[in-house]
Amino acid sequence: MTIETIPQDRQAKLFMAIEKNMNSVKRRNVGYTIYCYSDFIATVTLTISGRRGSVQKAIAVNFDISVESWVVYADSKKYTLGSLSELQAIMKSIIARQTNTITRI
Repeated sequence: MTIETIPQDRQAKLFMAIEKNMNSVKRRNVGYTIYCYSDFIATVTLTISGRRGSVQKAIAVNFDISVESWVVYADSKKYTLGSLSELQAIMKSIIARQTNTITRI
């Protein structure tokens, strides 16, 4: 077993890149938490609240070195992104689906 310490500045770069793309999905009753594990792997936990309950979704974001692109795992689907800015569209669609789910309950 080998243990390697990942520098905080590289984790902070990934955090800021994801945060920059998540600013557009901020709205009432929608929150998110970003956890960066390294400079290539992170998870985003979305929390959508409504009058009848709340839903949490975990989204895994990682950089696939073999393909040299970002890969997002959410709702039993795998998304391959050309750039990290495409994360906004995925998050907005998840929020829309979950908001509809909460209002139907």
